[in-house]
Amino acid sequence: MAEPAVLDLQPLEDVYGDDRAGIVELVEMVVGEEAAALALLRAAVAAHDLGALRDAAHGIRGAAANVGALAVSHAALAIEARARSGEWNDVSGLLHELDLAVVSARTELARYRAANA
Repeated sequence: MAEPAVLDLQPLEDVYGDDRAGIVELVEMVVGEEAAALALLRAAVAAHDLGALRDAAHGIRGAAANVGALAVSHAALAIEARARSGEWNDVSGLLHELDLAVVSARTELARYRAANA
């Protein structure tokens, strides 16, 4: 299966039209909140709490998908699925992938902002 695009802002562009600054602001707000959500994920891992892990990953997945941060959503889905299955196998590796996806989304958003300034 092919990896999802890091950022797909076309659906937001379809809704917001030429308001590129508004798109950037919306995505920055969601991606900026990921730090707190990632902290919740790490707390769930430390507490060995699959329910909290699942819920935190689910929230990240949905928020990221809503703003086109597809790689973040995909990585969070993998963690959510692992938690739903009751397995802790390689959760730390999946968290690392999520961290990388967040960094990539921020990088792509910066490029988008620069290209649409």
